[in-house]
Amino acid sequence: FLPVFSVNIRDYIKVFSLTVMPMILILYSKDKYYIRESVAYKLQMIIYLISFILSFILQLLGITEFVELIPLMISLMIITTIYIIYNVFFKEKLPIKYKIIYGCGFTILIFCIVKEMIMYTNNEFNFLGMYIRSGGICFLFSQLTVELVKLSDELREQKIINTQLEECRIKVMSRQMESHFFSNVLITIQDLCYTEPELAADTIGLFYSYLRSNMNLLEQSGTISFSYERDYILTYMKIQRICFGEEIEYVEDIKFDDIKIPPLTIQPLIENAFRHGVRKRSGIGIIKLSTFCEYENIFILIEDNGVGFDINKLNDLQCVFSST
Repeated sequence: FLPVFSVNIRDYIKVFSLTVMPMILILYSKDKYYIRESVAYKLQMIIYLISFILSFILQLLGITEFVELIPLMISLMIITTIYIIYNVFFKEKLPIKYKIIYGCGFTILIFCIVKEMIMYTNNEFNFLGMYIRSGGICFLFSQLTVELVKLSDELREQKIINTQLEECRIKVMSRQMESHFFSNVLITIQDLCYTEPELAADTIGLFYSYLRSNMNLLEQSGTISFSYERDYILTYMKIQRICFGEEIEYVEDIKFDDIKIPPLTIQPLIENAFRHGVRKRSGIGIIKLSTFCEYENIFILIEDNGVGFDINKLNDLQCVFSST
């Protein structure tokens, strides 16, 4: 196009940089400020595209000089900048420190746009396009600074969250390490050492497997297979049956087990059914774990024949239920 435009390469680069800058800012604001459905954005994009196409058509027809379209491009640059300022300072709910950084970039950009207008008015074409390119770089640098500050804040918040999660993990671990359960197991193992040494050795193996699985589950951050926690529950109930004898029964009706669950989802419910249900009743206590699939929904059901409780007294309880 250079011979048709009758401009040298240096002038062409200057003019081209001016025509491209509004498009860069429009595309940036489109992705940055989520204005894909904005009427103003669509209108501005249409105006810019039409003017960009007309600049080539008019130049090919020799109707006007290409450089004369620079005021239109600068005007579009001003409109784009004002629109982005509106999104940053009024539409977006940003902290004040981000707005200060943005303000510095916008101030420089606006100064450069005004300088370009003055230069064009005074027919100073030697440095035409230099200021607006510099202003664009400063604007993008302010964006980069904001992103770095945001990243730093997010890392700081993530560190706080990780600390809180670790504290919660320790609390959960301490809850899982129930002193009564440990005491019962150790006392049972001590008694078995005198009466049934082989069963005592087996109980120690089960207890070790329980502790190891407990640690592994507490360290999990994602989901685990249902079968993994099921094995953990089986170990727990075997130990309880050794401690409390045949009066405790554990029954399973597993019709669907190909699922993922958060760690320690089912075991605390089984433990509650044992501690607060079947252990307090006379006779044989039964805990049943069932799974089934119905209408694309997976159900996990824990039942017991324990003492139960009066649901009418729930409103009178002052304690906070935090385990589940």
